[in-house]
Amino acid sequence: MTPVIWTFVLLWSIPLTTGGDTTVTCVFTADCLLPCQSPYHNTVKWYKVGKENAVYTFDNNEDHLEHQDVDFKGRTSLFADQIPRGNASLLLRSIRTVDEGTYLCYTSAGSEALKEIVRLDVKAPIKRVDIKYPNGEITCNTSDVYPEPIISWYDNHHNLQTNFTTETQKDEQGLFSLTSTLTYEEDEESDTNRDVFVTCSISFEDKSQNYTTSLKLAKEVDIYSGQDANIQCPVSRGDAGDYTITLRFGESSIILSQLANISEQLAGIDVRLARHGDVTLHNLDMYKHTGTYTCEMFTAQSTTQVVLTSVHIISDIHNFGIAEAFGASLTITVIVSLVIYCFCRLYKKRTREDSRENRVIEEVEEELEPLSGENPSNGRHSPSGSVHTE
Repeated sequence: MTPVIWTFVLLWSIPLTTGGDTTVTCVFTADCLLPCQSPYHNTVKWYKVGKENAVYTFDNNEDHLEHQDVDFKGRTSLFADQIPRGNASLLLRSIRTVDEGTYLCYTSAGSEALKEIVRLDVKAPIKRVDIKYPNGEITCNTSDVYPEPIISWYDNHHNLQTNFTTETQKDEQGLFSLTSTLTYEEDEESDTNRDVFVTCSISFEDKSQNYTTSLKLAKEVDIYSGQDANIQCPVSRGDAGDYTITLRFGESSIILSQLANISEQLAGIDVRLARHGDVTLHNLDMYKHTGTYTCEMFTAQSTTQVVLTSVHIISDIHNFGIAEAFGASLTITVIVSLVIYCFCRLYKKRTREDSRENRVIEEVEEELEPLSGENPSNGRHSPSGSVHTE
């Protein structure tokens, strides 16, 4: 065992004055201050449990970093001008997930020494949770978070324990990505006309952060081409500056204004948002604007609300009447044509049969015609009309 390790072990085993334990939470990639206050300032040493070499060494008013642990090189510093006033805190820059752990601050002056234990927790907060609805499955995901998150699903505020799968991955920086897929099955006895409301909640085990995203599947909107459509958007009860509302259609999106009498454009559509959350889409075209509209509200309180509305547009109401009449007329024409065709076929068939019958009669008459010149009496009548008997 190297002398440095022996020194570290002795610091834990030799009775010292203890200043108490402290826990600090630092944000991933940010700078972090590990606090340490001591009246002893001749020597200041920082160690991390599990590391062979010191994190930082200050002795006799000088830094001694030749044996500093490689993971901390270029990322640490003390406040040298404040050490005589009792501030032995360590500044650790650009926090990494591997920095998480237990640290020891050792200070001494002559025969007096003091140790303080600092627990460093690292957090990469949940910045966003996306929820989608592809192919009858609801997917909820987040990425680049630390520590490993957990997820819960709710259907109309009832906790769901089954019907979902969750996959968690960890990258080279130690950050986690989570994707969970819920197979949503509506109750057969439920009202098919009601809106579907599903929520996924992603949080840390210590409950230090909880991000909730809800998905509302609104009832389908059916209109004629050229008409306006009203769809739903979530609204916040908080101050106007605490949230934003985004409307998406295809690859286009806009941030909606809460100001009255303000119209905006989305994929060539005039859009207006009312304060109660309804959005009016003006003069929709069947070929351009049929599809699913997504309205999202992001708040400063780690919540997202999403409303999906499917808009189904059929032909223009006037053209639809003309087309309907034309279709009926065409149907009648086809039926009449079929009747005439069948009648003609039947007539031709009957005519052919009559013609064949007439030919047979003519042939018979022709065969009987030579026989009409012979005596038909056969001795029963005399030319004079009398009969003689001997």
